[in-house]
Amino acid sequence: MMNCMPSLASLLALLCAAPALTPAQPSQLPLPLPESEVEETYAAYSALIRQELGTQDASKVLIMDYTRGGRDDVNCLKAPDKEHEAEYKDQIAAYLERNKTSYRLLPKFDIGRPYDLLDKAPQSDVPSFHVPYISLSAIGFNAVRSRAVVYMEHGNRGGVYFLTKFAGKWTVDFQRMPRTCGWIA
Repeated sequence: MMNCMPSLASLLALLCAAPALTPAQPSQLPLPLPESEVEETYAAYSALIRQELGTQDASKVLIMDYTRGGRDDVNCLKAPDKEHEAEYKDQIAAYLERNKTSYRLLPKFDIGRPYDLLDKAPQSDVPSFHVPYISLSAIGFNAVRSRAVVYMEHGNRGGVYFLTKFAGKWTVDFQRMPRTCGWIA
């Protein structure tokens, strides 16, 4: 009579070849923004969008409703010179860490025009020059939340932006910005 029971060695070989099972895989769904950063995050996003798109045009804007990791190109994420490296170190490190995760965005933008949040990119038959479409990365703040770095795509261009908070308001300060790093398609 033939033995149908597998040997211990064959069971071990089978277990070692099987993919590892873990009890809880991390969720692929976007997470909520940390409550302690909500106000500053939307203030910074709103300032950047107003700066880039202006507020004179009242046309609707489409904004992706979750963050997508931005560029981590080292040439875009460094201080303008060695003398100022320490000023930018915190927000660059926070930016790289934050963008390992996707965050859900809510309708809390103050951009001076109507907007809709989208759960996916618009279809290619929607011309980007008629309806501005924006995708944002998570923001990296320094410890005291006076400097930030974010990546934004809109229409056929995008880039890494460094923001500074002056007198309680976020601005894209091109003179203090470490480096302009953008692209146009």
